[in-house]
Amino acid sequence: MTQLSKNSKVKKYDILGIGFGPANLALAIALDGSLKKMKCKFLESSPNGIWQEQMLIDGSDIQNVPHRDLITPVNPMSKFTFINYLVEHNKFFDYMNLMVLYPLRKEYAKYIKWCADHFSQYVSYNTKATKISVKHCANKQSYYEVTANTGEVYLTRSLVIGTGRVPYIPKQFAALSSSRLCHLTQYLTYIDKLSAQKEQCLNIAVIGGSQSAAEILLDLNKTFPNAKIHSFIRKFSFKLKDVSPFSYEMINPDFTEYYFNRTHEEQLEIRSHLHTANYSSVDADVLNKLYMELYEQELDGNQRLFIHKNTQIETAVEVCESHQIKLVYVEKYTKEKNAELFDLVILATGFKDMGIKENQEKYPPILQHVVNNFEFHKVGFLAVKADYSLAAKSEHVASIPLYLNGLCETSHGLGDAGSLSLLSLRAKAIKNSILKYLDKKN
Repeated sequence: MTQLSKNSKVKKYDILGIGFGPANLALAIALDGSLKKMKCKFLESSPNGIWQEQMLIDGSDIQNVPHRDLITPVNPMSKFTFINYLVEHNKFFDYMNLMVLYPLRKEYAKYIKWCADHFSQYVSYNTKATKISVKHCANKQSYYEVTANTGEVYLTRSLVIGTGRVPYIPKQFAALSSSRLCHLTQYLTYIDKLSAQKEQCLNIAVIGGSQSAAEILLDLNKTFPNAKIHSFIRKFSFKLKDVSPFSYEMINPDFTEYYFNRTHEEQLEIRSHLHTANYSSVDADVLNKLYMELYEQELDGNQRLFIHKNTQIETAVEVCESHQIKLVYVEKYTKEKNAELFDLVILATGFKDMGIKENQEKYPPILQHVVNNFEFHKVGFLAVKADYSLAAKSEHVASIPLYLNGLCETSHGLGDAGSLSLLSLRAKAIKNSILKYLDKKN
């Protein structure tokens, strides 16, 4: 902890949010009635904050009942509900005539953008937080100091991290910097850049067994009509998403409390039971469409889609001469090994949550300079309290709460796993906690 510097560029706030995706947007909505009474700012690294911009694939939906939106479960009378968005854009009746359970992802992205536009005065876009540190003032008031890529410095009495999770890149691909490799978080931009080179992209690999992987397979099949497209999944098949109402009780508020109060071992077991309700699974309509495409290609004698089941990628190496990526892959049970060159490799491999496994991280990277101020779980990852704040080691740091908004699946359950379903309730919990802290200091 260091002394506060006298920098004319320093700006002081009561609440500072890093990231302005759906999680921190839901917090802004929850704080709507209080924003004029305090100083609040959100820093967003993207130029526009468009939700899931790289996965707005034609025909894709949100896999979520739209009324579990940014505010309805907490306040259905709010002007920020999805229903009110439809009404204000004269879309209500046309939308209802669709008779669909889940809205198009494009539609929901417009809803989220519409909500975000109401808070533009509180958001700095194209502003990436590069460092967080703890500062101590002569009057015994502590602050978080956040430095941005713009050179600006922000001081805040409370800090909310809502950056979303870091893309998971399997170790076989971690060392590659090839222009022929991309994670799904760059998918549409990447494919658009290759539009003039379609005839050169004749062999494409998609790694992963998720909803996104299946959607990407179908999109590539349409976008690259002359290419062979290979799907690599580690299990026997794509799994049907568990949409049972009993499983979906995992997004009920009382489940969050129940899960939080379990031991780490019990939490792991519960997560394993609910895994296909959120991960490595695909909606029935997408699965059926993919299977029908495979069947019809076989019927026509023009097979272009190939599913490699029970298959693990052993190595991935860039072949500089041809600008391709060589994948060596092994069938889990027969041990048959193959090597093949691919013009494109798309990683639909998901994101990291907190934990100690390869596809997890012990704490969000943005916290690297302050993480030693907080307690860790006995297993080895950052400990989070019920109100989504971190457990501080000292009184000074405890007086300036730091929250993880949307990064707490390990501690709070699958309702926190990138789903929109519990955003409003989590935002309410964080808001109430922040206001309680700030009231103590006033």
